[in-house]
Amino acid sequence: MKKYTLLIFSFLLVSFADAQDPSLTVSSLMGTHVDTILKNHLEGKGVFITNGKFNNVEGNVTYPQIGTFNSNGSYFPFETGIVLTTGNVSVAEGPNNSGAASSQVSNPYVESQLQPLANSPVTSSASLEFDFVASTDTFAVSYIFGSEEYPEYVGSSFLDVFAFFLTGYDPVTLFPTTKNVAIIPGSITASNPNGIPVSINNVNSTTNPEYYTANPSIGVQYDGYTTALTASATILACQSYHMKLAVSNVSDQALDSGVFVEEGSFYSPQMQIEQQWSDTIGGDTLIQNFREMDLLFKLPRPALTASTEVIISTSGDAVLGQDYSLTMADGLEITPILNEFPFQSGDATLPVHVEILPTAQFPEDMPVKTAILEVITQGCAATQYMDAFPPRRDTIVLHLRAIDSVALPDRSLSGDLMVYPNPATDVINVQCTMNNEQINLTGVEVYDVYGKLVAGVETVHAPSLQMDISNLPPGMFMLKVTLSDGSVTMQKMVKR
Repeated sequence: MKKYTLLIFSFLLVSFADAQDPSLTVSSLMGTHVDTILKNHLEGKGVFITNGKFNNVEGNVTYPQIGTFNSNGSYFPFETGIVLTTGNVSVAEGPNNSGAASSQVSNPYVESQLQPLANSPVTSSASLEFDFVASTDTFAVSYIFGSEEYPEYVGSSFLDVFAFFLTGYDPVTLFPTTKNVAIIPGSITASNPNGIPVSINNVNSTTNPEYYTANPSIGVQYDGYTTALTASATILACQSYHMKLAVSNVSDQALDSGVFVEEGSFYSPQMQIEQQWSDTIGGDTLIQNFREMDLLFKLPRPALTASTEVIISTSGDAVLGQDYSLTMADGLEITPILNEFPFQSGDATLPVHVEILPTAQFPEDMPVKTAILEVITQGCAATQYMDAFPPRRDTIVLHLRAIDSVALPDRSLSGDLMVYPNPATDVINVQCTMNNEQINLTGVEVYDVYGKLVAGVETVHAPSLQMDISNLPPGMFMLKVTLSDGSVTMQKMVKR
């Protein structure tokens, strides 16, 4: 009777531990076509992947070294994705209940490209490779490397190796190159132009410890693993490249290692469109002489190696050039005919200022007009890959109102703000009046078109202010002026 009681108690303890500490699970992808794996689990936005191979074989996977994983709410950084392992993928499952988990693979594949990174012969390898095209000049992929060789074998010469090999034309030299892009962040220097590879000896509890996680018992089987890292590179947009993700045992088939790749994380940054309003009142409404807006076109890595054109076509009962204007930061106006502009080298954000013109007419039977902006971007236009990246279309609907048709709070009408000269070169004068009497200013802040504070004067108690703007670059800015009655008003300013 005591024996059965002990067994039941032990079972309850294990069940309770499992409920409290969920661990990662793995499902083998043996028998699945490699291209299906790539499309369903790796390919993200802005990339087109083809010609997949696993362990140098096209078609269905015949090795047990690749699978999908699910963190099941454990502390593992990635929720889902694919995992490549030196042995059977089942070994990667948590919890970490062994200090030397291993599994041998029959007739193992040997990835010779990893050999220069090892101090002894590579043995059992897992290698996933494919061709890809990116719609911008950058790609990135998120990964974690883990191993049973942590921490006991740090510093030894018999360590498992892995790498992410990128092959294709260098965007600077235009010569074909192959390089490992799985490197320690910030390790590229003049003396080390290829960076420092992520490895057991280069990332551990004493070397680059900020990128290392010692695994206590939950999550995955491996005794240690890196933090979530990103492999990336600048490439030629709209050109074909080859990628190989590979990991291998060295010298023997003991103490497994694996690489986890986050679901859908192989991607190329895409353009984002944000709206930045001069006042919080009004939703998507432009208000004449009161509320304006900037459209911010953001490309995290500007297309240095291919044209990224933005086209804005307009419709609605509000007429561009008559009722409202679209103006670039350099003063160039967008018209129904001249409505296309590109990202140039070095541009990360292109702002387009939108405001109601003084000439806009609002008849009594039409107090509100509608402007419809259709933004069209084409990635890899006029190339053989244009079908893989169809034009992206974003529609922005704006409403235009005259200020006398809107019930504005008193704070917005507390005074008339004067900024002169405008445009200005070196200095501007700021003052505010109400009923022909000046109101004290308590603060003036200057924001650029990206919404960044670039200059400011605080704790002012004077009816006027002269501000030095000589250090500001030429362009458009927004002044935020706080008045002594607590109200806030905005005014556009142009620096020559």
